[in-house]
Amino acid sequence: MLNAKTKPLGDPLRILSRITGWGAPLLIFAGMYLFIAADGPASPERADGFARAAKVMATGFFLLSVWAVARPRREANAFYLRAFAEDDQSMKLRTSLARALGKEFRLGGIRPPGQRSSTFVRALTNGLVILRYVGSGQMDLEAGNDWIARLLVSLTKAEVAFIDVRTMTPHLRDEIKLSVLQLKLDRCIFIVSRRLNAVEEAKELLDALDLAIDPAIDPAKLLWVVYQEGDLTAFQNDVRKIVDGLPKPCSRLEPEAIRLVDSLLDVAPPDTSRKNGPAVQILSAFVLLPFTAMVLEALWGKGWLVYVLMAPVQISVWIFYMKAVFRTFASGARERGFQSLLFAGLGALVYFSAPE
Repeated sequence: MLNAKTKPLGDPLRILSRITGWGAPLLIFAGMYLFIAADGPASPERADGFARAAKVMATGFFLLSVWAVARPRREANAFYLRAFAEDDQSMKLRTSLARALGKEFRLGGIRPPGQRSSTFVRALTNGLVILRYVGSGQMDLEAGNDWIARLLVSLTKAEVAFIDVRTMTPHLRDEIKLSVLQLKLDRCIFIVSRRLNAVEEAKELLDALDLAIDPAIDPAKLLWVVYQEGDLTAFQNDVRKIVDGLPKPCSRLEPEAIRLVDSLLDVAPPDTSRKNGPAVQILSAFVLLPFTAMVLEALWGKGWLVYVLMAPVQISVWIFYMKAVFRTFASGARERGFQSLLFAGLGALVYFSAPE
């Protein structure tokens, strides 16, 4: 049953970005300390000390670049609800939505279960997981089989929901019902593939979506936008026009929405596991990351073995980093993209200019 302890959808990107944001300055200051400590007469030990300090500082600057490109501006206050099967084809749509919404909104949605990373992997490769989430183009909010209850709590903080009805699934129908009950029809925007020219067609859409849940719903108030890849500018203008006229949000839980969630949870009991909670993720990061660093340090003197082990990770990091930067620029957040490239450039400068 829905209760006061029910949490919003999990936001791993927000948690992992905070860890990275805390860790990056610590690494930079640690590198500066190592530079000072290594200073002295010219010797092999001095050169090794400078090289180690440069690596530590460069890692700190790279983590800052990850933080700059990945940090969420705020909690999600605009939701994109869709069939998971359409994610690969809807990347341009979501990017266009983000550009149309601008800085005042953060577009959020539930990440497909198969695209999630475990707590262990997140703790072991924090920066890589962040870049994978940002660069993959998938949505970044998560939940277990209590997703419908957590979605309702998240919708209390939402100003608008975009509902892609071009492909329908049973879960999406439940999300649509929940959104209409909680946000009301004047804050739900349907994404369709063709223009609805009359109230009768709008009513047909509502009937097809099984939205006969409130006889007071007026089909004439249905908000919809047409998405066609060949006319993204018109799509963004339509979105912006509707969003500018949205009513003020209401943060209280609607009784009808609560009853719907309770009826659905009777079929699928809530997931009470807390193994992926924020506290566990943060604790795991601070325990596993130093351990990983010690293992790599122990292997550092074994030449080719270290490069064989680390090369796939390094290649993956740079691929996901460039994809994340590209998506950041594509979504209109150019200042964050430039900040990230600046920090990455500083890291490269420190790494390659370490004194001998």
